[in-house]
Amino acid sequence: MPKTDKSVVVLPCHALEDFPIHETGQNADSLLATWTAPWHPSLLAAHTSIPDWTSEDFINIDLDHALIFVPINCNDDLPEDFDEAIKNQGSVMVPRALTREEILCEPTVAALIDQQLNSESVNAFFALGYAYLQIQLMTRQLRYSTTIDTDEFQRRVVEAANQCVNKNNQGTQSALTSCFDLLLEERNNFYPTDPQLIQLVLAPPSGNLKGQLQIPVKTNLLGSGSILKKIASDFPDQLAIIKARAIDKSLEMASAPDVELPIQLVGIESVLNQLKLGLDTQTNLIEKTNQTFGSFRFGLTAHLPNLLEGLGQESALHVAFSGGKIPNTSAPVINWQGLDGTNIRSYAGSPIDAASPDSFLGLGVTIGEMLDGYHHCELMLAHWPQRTCVWFDTLIQIERFCPLFGRFVTLTEFTETIHDSGFSDTFLPDDYQFPYLEEAHKNNDVNPISKWQLFWSSFSRLRCLQAFTTSAAVSCNQTLPAPELLRQIGVLQDRLESSCNAFDSLKSAADEIAGFMGDVVTDFESGSLDGTINSEQKLYNPSQSKKCFQHVTDSSGTSIQIPPLASVTLAELPTDFVEPKDPAVLDANADGLPILRNEFFEILVDGLTGGIRSVNRPNKKGNLFSQQIAGRISREAVQHGHPRQHSRYTTMQVDEFYTHADSNRRGQIRSKGQLLDNNPASDSANPIPFAHFDQTITVERGSNRIRFDISLQTIETPIGNPWRNYIGNRIAWANEDAQVFRSDHEVADQVYREKFVSPQFVEINSDDAKVTILTGGLPYHRRSSRRMLDTLLVCENESQRHFTFAIEIDARTSTGAAKDYLAPCFVVDSSTSESLSTGWIFHLNYKNVVVTFMEPVFNERQEHIGVCMRLQETEGRGGELRIRGPYNISKAVRCNFRGTELSELKTEANAAICNFLAHQFFQVNIYW
Repeated sequence: MPKTDKSVVVLPCHALEDFPIHETGQNADSLLATWTAPWHPSLLAAHTSIPDWTSEDFINIDLDHALIFVPINCNDDLPEDFDEAIKNQGSVMVPRALTREEILCEPTVAALIDQQLNSESVNAFFALGYAYLQIQLMTRQLRYSTTIDTDEFQRRVVEAANQCVNKNNQGTQSALTSCFDLLLEERNNFYPTDPQLIQLVLAPPSGNLKGQLQIPVKTNLLGSGSILKKIASDFPDQLAIIKARAIDKSLEMASAPDVELPIQLVGIESVLNQLKLGLDTQTNLIEKTNQTFGSFRFGLTAHLPNLLEGLGQESALHVAFSGGKIPNTSAPVINWQGLDGTNIRSYAGSPIDAASPDSFLGLGVTIGEMLDGYHHCELMLAHWPQRTCVWFDTLIQIERFCPLFGRFVTLTEFTETIHDSGFSDTFLPDDYQFPYLEEAHKNNDVNPISKWQLFWSSFSRLRCLQAFTTSAAVSCNQTLPAPELLRQIGVLQDRLESSCNAFDSLKSAADEIAGFMGDVVTDFESGSLDGTINSEQKLYNPSQSKKCFQHVTDSSGTSIQIPPLASVTLAELPTDFVEPKDPAVLDANADGLPILRNEFFEILVDGLTGGIRSVNRPNKKGNLFSQQIAGRISREAVQHGHPRQHSRYTTMQVDEFYTHADSNRRGQIRSKGQLLDNNPASDSANPIPFAHFDQTITVERGSNRIRFDISLQTIETPIGNPWRNYIGNRIAWANEDAQVFRSDHEVADQVYREKFVSPQFVEINSDDAKVTILTGGLPYHRRSSRRMLDTLLVCENESQRHFTFAIEIDARTSTGAAKDYLAPCFVVDSSTSESLSTGWIFHLNYKNVVVTFMEPVFNERQEHIGVCMRLQETEGRGGELRIRGPYNISKAVRCNFRGTELSELKTEANAAICNFLAHQFFQVNIYW
């Protein structure tokens, strides 16, 4: 092989100003490998110079006796006479390869290098070559100039190479340091600020961090509390290392929920509960809690800043690692402002994949652009344990010599030095797009729709039992073991939340909750009470809305109204009516079609479809809405050479009607029929049955709520994308200007998207009417047109075929109506009713503030001394709240969500006075 006296790299560019930093995958890896391979100390010492480079388009340097390196993306772009030219000039071209290891193993290179050299020192030279390229790209592509003294730099590099070849490790390190110092001086001429590098290791569900904890660089872990428990149980040696490194502040674990819930599908109390449990898990296992929040599963919401501040968190990672879309931010570091105005400093940049060479090809340019635009730079490099590319290791090697591209920091160090822009970024709930239904379909989850009705029903019953226990304790009950009951309620809530991702586990948790409640109280839904209820037993209403019932004894009926958060006996209630004088609740129009009516509205059922043709109010014109059951079927087709989605809807056809009237108190219309598929591609001239339906509509006196009970028997189960292929309940309204609101953690938020998540309610609000769909946990909705809304009932992998929900007309607040719809009342037996006072227990003067949590406060002797309440403003209106209780108040305080007192509130006799902001979620402790 001819002797070579220099190294030359052929690059697919004309100058470093247009170096292809856009390359990806193998091309990016090969480019960096080809550039750094000639920086082996044996080659540097033999050639007494640093490698040169030339363009693939024209060879503009002398190639006599050159060792030529060519990346794989230059295969077809070299001059035709290139091979012949290098042979005539005594040069040698190294065969193209993907990685640096492959290049160094090529015989033409392997014969020139000393395999016995210190591997750490050799890797340091490769890191120097990478650093030199990135500094050149940073200055040339962004500043179009460079001030580095190339001759001096080359002299220092050759000196370091000679020291390495002579196996003088100390001299090698000293000489290399001087080389890196020269590059740092070059960077400081343009960018004197040191970037911050945040290494974020994503803890896997298995909990095995492998050898990641032994890497001597500052590390941050991101994993839920359940994963941390998995590490503690299965890998105690790794937990010991985490604790030791947490003490010496070289490793931190971001504060994460104990279980990463699908955050938009659960209530704000579930989110808060899992955040608190996650902090407790860290405290118990690591004995240290970090002040920066992070979540791997899509767990961001516009309410998080308020929750995190209330838990003492100082910063957050506004980053989506697993699906979903988050809003664009003004800078990589922001003041994230929640709906109530709470600010929390957050990292909002795009994480760099530490396992991809794409991230490192133009790293210098990336850093330079951030320093140019924001005058500070924070880069997050995320990866799974020990799943990084060689260029990430190169970055670690560079940081050991100098902070050329920044220093690795912990989340605490990041928080302490975070840049404050002076302004805030505010995002609406609609800005966050959630991938839950798509993920469920991809994972073949069982019952992806109906399981959330089961979750919300069970969660609501637990909350109502907790409210009842609190009221019993406030009433000085001696027989109800409140502390133990509350502990069991908390355990059941934790189990319910941790099981919500798997239907079988969720069903088991729901059954356990139902059995537990049956042992404590008897609960019933709104409707009729039969004569078996003892007139001396107490009925307790845990809702903030009054509950209306028809108490039936023999043939007579009595209207019963239980005030909000109150307990009453049947004997103490006045009789509102026995037989109403108003028109019958069930009637027929001139065409013989059945009509349901009460004092609030009149419902006309369509004679062809069996759905609701119109809903009208007395003395007001205009149809409020119409209703049908519809199946959506989509297929792919090619149109004008491009794939398109074509969708069609089934036709609802009624076969028979049934009507039932419970005296003049309640009326029902039951319709049975088919959903017909008018498939234009079918050979049949007649529509094809797609499913059978059985729908019952119920209306009661004194109630502005319409109840729906739908059973389906599918002939063809919807298959494919669940947002495009489903059977749903369709609501249509006339007013094009009507605004649509959805529930977002008990807050009514206006929604503009076609597809959205709303497990509690959907509100259609026009100027003179409000129609609220009380979904009872049905979470997925799609606006099929400007004036139509589909609530998904059945999709692929959904086995449930029976669904119940309601629609309320002109609800005072949609959140209150949704909570009331799921809240049962309790019949308290004689053993506990004696100590449960008759009358209201608590009263709030604002209907747009709902109680999400209520628990008695006990002293050290387990004596009841007060009550803890968490409250949520739901309509975007602040004010002065008065919380009235049954006793005179000695003290009332505003607390954070860890129970720490923040400020004392003004009190007046039995009322605590508290100012609140729009959309605010807050906690108040009241002491008697």
